[in-house]
Amino acid sequence: MAHGQPHRAAPRLAGVRGELILVSSVATTLAVLASLSAPMQRVELMLQDSAQRLAPLEVPDSSRVVIVAIDDISYSADSYELGKWPWPRKVYPPVIDYLVEAGASVIGFDLYFPVEATASPEDDRLFVRSVALAGNTCHSVAALALIGVITPDSIRESIGARFGVSCEEAQSYPRLITPFPALLEACDCLGHVNVPRDMDGVARRVPLVVRAEGMTVPALSAAMYLWHRGYSPSEVRCARGEVILGEGARIPVDRSGRALLRFSKPHHVVPFSSVLHAGLAHAQGVEPDWRGGTLPRVSPDMFQDRIVLIALTASGLYDLVSTPLGKSVPGVEIQATALENIVVGGFVRPVWQGFAFALTFLLALLPGVALRRAPTAVGLGVSAAGGLLSAGTDLFLLHHGRWIALAMPLAGLALGTAGHLVALYLSEGREKRRYRLTFSRYVSKQVVEELLRDTGEVKLKGEQREITVMFCDIRGFTTLSETKSPEEVVALLDEFLSAMVEIVFTHGGTLDKFLGDGMMVFYGAPGSVPDHADRAVRTGMAMIRRLEALNREWSARGWKPLRLGIGINTGPAVVGSIGSKERMEYTAIGDTVNTASRVQALNKELGTFMLVTKATVDRLQVKLPMVSHGSRLIRGRQQEVEVFEPVLTEVPDA
Repeated sequence: MAHGQPHRAAPRLAGVRGELILVSSVATTLAVLASLSAPMQRVELMLQDSAQRLAPLEVPDSSRVVIVAIDDISYSADSYELGKWPWPRKVYPPVIDYLVEAGASVIGFDLYFPVEATASPEDDRLFVRSVALAGNTCHSVAALALIGVITPDSIRESIGARFGVSCEEAQSYPRLITPFPALLEACDCLGHVNVPRDMDGVARRVPLVVRAEGMTVPALSAAMYLWHRGYSPSEVRCARGEVILGEGARIPVDRSGRALLRFSKPHHVVPFSSVLHAGLAHAQGVEPDWRGGTLPRVSPDMFQDRIVLIALTASGLYDLVSTPLGKSVPGVEIQATALENIVVGGFVRPVWQGFAFALTFLLALLPGVALRRAPTAVGLGVSAAGGLLSAGTDLFLLHHGRWIALAMPLAGLALGTAGHLVALYLSEGREKRRYRLTFSRYVSKQVVEELLRDTGEVKLKGEQREITVMFCDIRGFTTLSETKSPEEVVALLDEFLSAMVEIVFTHGGTLDKFLGDGMMVFYGAPGSVPDHADRAVRTGMAMIRRLEALNREWSARGWKPLRLGIGINTGPAVVGSIGSKERMEYTAIGDTVNTASRVQALNKELGTFMLVTKATVDRLQVKLPMVSHGSRLIRGRQQEVEVFEPVLTEVPDA
């Protein structure tokens, strides 16, 4: 409050800013370092998985992949006739023929056929013939880290010429398992089905291209997409951070050429045996044998214009994978998900890492700002809200195929909160917190903060300042209280004073004290405001309007309406903390205060609700219509005071 305060506040403010930046920077640095550790990377993966579950990829039904699965139903229905796995390859031609006849756009095999079936060469011949006639089948290769038999040059040359892609950013393997030569020659496209796991064993990514034994091949999902859209493997291009398929799909990849999948709801699975029996019956012109109803019925329209994947999913016969949506998922789900990601552009594109660094610093800074501007509980709430907002924003971004690495920013928030709490505790000190707790019981929060900002302790001092003082009082309250019980009187008074205080604080006033059924308020201190007279008049008008509303509520309870008397005066007064070391209060004293009190008392004599002095009228920045009640002699003053009554309906709201 002293005139020299701004000069002392400036370095203090600079110190606070420096402390905020220092603590936030340390928290950010620690969060960045922590993000490089395995535990934090696992946390990041868990956050990604949670987001995937909350925001699964929405795929139009027309773009959904249909899985024809050699599942438990199929194995139970046909294992007696076909024997144990692997089944004879004669089962595939009827299925391929039926799917082609049904109008399937492309048929992919998530199955390996690396060698010829020497025991039944006729089955292989029929299988290869069916594949060749279909003209839309894709087969699988597997890139292995194990060194084995080298693929013959003729096969490598065939794969390179027909199915190879030109891409430098591809994971390399020493061995490639390919279909047997006749099947390789008959098929229309070729792709690998490698499914790498992240450090926690969960499959989230697919390598779009792999290289093995000098051959570079696309993923089965990419190969099927190329065939589906009429592109050739030669139209695959690898740019920095992207794999481009033809003129359409641009797929974001990491440095290892892997694309981060967005997962959708489980795919529609059709038992392989249902399609097998439908195909056999169609070829013979008879009704399918649905095995007494144990096989679900199928129809051609289920496969028309659809991408179909044929895979093994029977229990104990295939490898299970974990995905963000669940554990023990058949691997073909990864291929189907990758295909749908390509078709609808669903792959996740991580946001630039620099943005994550910036967000980490901002979240580390947020608790420092919040804790210094609000009570601790509110500051912590704001910090938590900042974390939730960041998570919600990331979820929104995921809906649009973007993702911010969130573990590091949230770590920055947690570390920043802890750091700022420690710094705040050390900087404020116990004594300052004790004063804040003590004075907040009877002085407004604004006054408490002004007192503590001054020197950090309360002193007996004051300053002369021009302020506008307002007194208000309930007319007839004494008579009313004599007709009501004490409980009713207290309840009414509490309701009235609470409503009036809210209006005072809304207009930036300082509540000096309660005066029984009234109060003293002033404007222009502790914070200087040039429109203190306007604020006081607007407060008075708002009080009158609020009392009218209260009277309507009280009338419904059977209480008589109350009237309000308000007096306002502007002038110099001494403002400060006045009292002793044992007890003090922040108040205003002087002739300006006394005059406002006397003017308030004139309302009863003049039958008015609100009176203001000429000094207040002259200080109004927004002139208002006034009715003059002339000059009046008031107790305690030798000179008369000219008073005015605002035209109530003309006073604007704040």
